[in-house]
Amino acid sequence: MLLGRTDAFRNIGWSIICLSVYMVSFWALATVIREGGPLSLIMPALATIVPIVTIIVAVFVMGEAASWQRLGLLLFACLVIGYAGTV
Repeated sequence: MLLGRTDAFRNIGWSIICLSVYMVSFWALATVIREGGPLSLIMPALATIVPIVTIIVAVFVMGEAASWQRLGLLLFACLVIGYAGTV
């Protein structure tokens, strides 16, 4: 959502906001790992949660058209990837 507003990082204001969000995200992930969070649980969870949130934002915030079949298949694929990481 923020990345599109940066206009390929030519819009300085949105670019600073977008990069700040990335930095906070990486800091939070590094903190969880440093505090002993199990990487074998964190990465599959992120591999599942991030695409699902992206799909939700694309459809409900950005207004992207999607059929129920497409949404179901994308969500199923995310869940399979998350599960595969725990096996």
